[in-house]
Amino acid sequence: MSRFFREAAPPPPHPGAVRLAQLTAAHEQAVAYVERALVANRGNTAVTDVLLDLRLLLRPPERPTP
Repeated sequence: MSRFFREAAPPPPHPGAVRLAQLTAAHEQAVAYVERALVANRGNTAVTDVLLDLRLLLRPPERPTP
């Protein structure tokens, strides 16, 4: 095949893509931990209140509709 008809090289990955993937994984782990802790501490109201507040803080922001 001629060198003029080679397929173009793929563009380099976005520099923040790896960091975004790491942050997303850590966020999902934190949310899962809070959910497990809520189930485990269902009778303890002091811990449950703190975990519910934490779950509220970990909720992603709502995006406005265009």
